[in-house]
Amino acid sequence: MIKNIGKGGFGSEAKITVELRTEFPGIGGTITTQQTVVSALREEFGALPGQGHRLFFKHALIKKLDDYFQKNKKYEFTHIPRPIGSTGPDGKGYLYEWVFGSEGFPWFYQNSEGREEPVSLKEWKEFVGAFNSAGIDLSLDCTDSDNGRISKNIIHQLNQYDPDSWSKLNCLWQRIDFGQRSITINFKRLAEFTKEEKKKLMSALGIDRYEMMILAAAYLENKKEMRAVDAGRLEILTRQYRISTLRHLMSKTGGNILVDSPLICKNTKDNLLK
Repeated sequence: MIKNIGKGGFGSEAKITVELRTEFPGIGGTITTQQTVVSALREEFGALPGQGHRLFFKHALIKKLDDYFQKNKKYEFTHIPRPIGSTGPDGKGYLYEWVFGSEGFPWFYQNSEGREEPVSLKEWKEFVGAFNSAGIDLSLDCTDSDNGRISKNIIHQLNQYDPDSWSKLNCLWQRIDFGQRSITINFKRLAEFTKEEKKKLMSALGIDRYEMMILAAAYLENKKEMRAVDAGRLEILTRQYRISTLRHLMSKTGGNILVDSPLICKNTKDNLLK
């Protein structure tokens, strides 16, 4: 079941549609769930074939790093929503869990004396610093293009100022928008980071998730140089990851996964490599 709820927003690169879904297409097959999931469908303007797959992998890679940093106590609350699939015969769109909350809080606040003070978003510095260490800049595109004093691409889920200081916001927020203009990846630094942190990453996330991250980075950097065997392995690992993600989302509602279509390596592998 797929039910269009309405517009979720748009930017210079893409539009977002909010949907209720029990069907989740993507790399590794379509997964069907018992309960509906509120999903965001991102569709790029003028998308090329496979662009949704690329965005899914980019989002998934960042999400696993987010999980790692949170488990390693870099910060307390995870700040990246979960990607759950990619759509269309050519993989031009992709799906992730919809984030409830509000966008557009001020980066500056006027105090009782009339002076402006910067608003402190709890865990923002730790979050940006952790990802910078892995070669990913998540501070880009976080201010409104028409008013640089207003935030963008950060959804605050409980937009309340700290009663002890009106210039503070709590840590219940999520970073969204994983488009090319919003997030850049230094693949050389990312490779160094995943090598340096290999044991810790595998301990925190598991061997399969670590392998998926390495292969996803290779796909994003230059999919034409990927071996067919690695592309096939990436599909299998991605399928496992998507099933695990949807099981986690189902646990919140008491639902379960009903059906997941069999993996056809030849078809999806060719789609990844073309």
